[in-house]
Amino acid sequence: MLADALAPWEPFKAGLPASAKQEPGRALAFADTRLQAWQKALIEAGSHPGQQGDLLQPWQGEAVGLAAVAWWREALWPMG
Repeated sequence: MLADALAPWEPFKAGLPASAKQEPGRALAFADTRLQAWQKALIEAGSHPGQQGDLLQPWQGEAVGLAAVAWWREALWPMG
């Protein structure tokens, strides 16, 4: 769900004129800065959607390990 929320931002931003992207203090600059900070926080917490596959790969076939990963995802969810 989080990946679905983050995915459209970059293509949307790429389709805007350069003048809209370079105006500090505009809503676009504010939203972009906040989304970048949010993604950085998610990466630092290990709960960015892009990291989920990397996190799960070593635990394939390990029921206890996958359960622990699922528990951590649920525990970190309120922080995201």
